[in-house]
Amino acid sequence: MRVIIVDDEITSSQVLEELIKHYLPQLEVIAICNKPSDAVSKISVLKPDIVFMDIELPV
Repeated sequence: MRVIIVDDEITSSQVLEELIKHYLPQLEVIAICNKPSDAVSKISVLKPDIVFMDIELPV
């Protein structure tokens, strides 16, 4: 399954990526977005199976 991580805190997105790699190797992180506008375009283009998204994003 293909995954996109969306979080405005770079450290948090990096930690989540490492946790996914360690505990869920069947998931493939295809993108990490730190801005909501980037996330919208990446989700539209890459069409991930799962999006892990911060619940509080700017704008």
